[in-house]
Amino acid sequence: MKYFIGLLSILLLFVSCSKDDKSNDPEINLGDLIIDQTVTSAGADLVSGDFSLTIPEGTFSTATPVKVSKLVETPFSSDAVSPLYFITDLPPSSGQPIVIKLSGLNLTKP
Repeated sequence: MKYFIGLLSILLLFVSCSKDDKSNDPEINLGDLIIDQTVTSAGADLVSGDFSLTIPEGTFSTATPVKVSKLVETPFSSDAVSPLYFITDLPPSSGQPIVIKLSGLNLTKP
């Protein structure tokens, strides 16, 4: 009987910890979408305002969607030298380095 209760407890633990339940996941504010483009193996220069993302030829072997969002208001906005940028949908590895450039930074803040 003791083993049955232990087995039942473990089974209930796995059932209650379902990965499909996203009701407790916090919403993440990624800001405004500034770039939404599919990049092929030919590469691309993605530019929006002060943000530039250079993806050289051969970086991706297949067409890959790239999204960039810009979040200006952050908890440390008064001390920030730039907005926050979120790059999503990139594959975990690539054939070439990807270059990110930010212009117009305010580096004179104390």
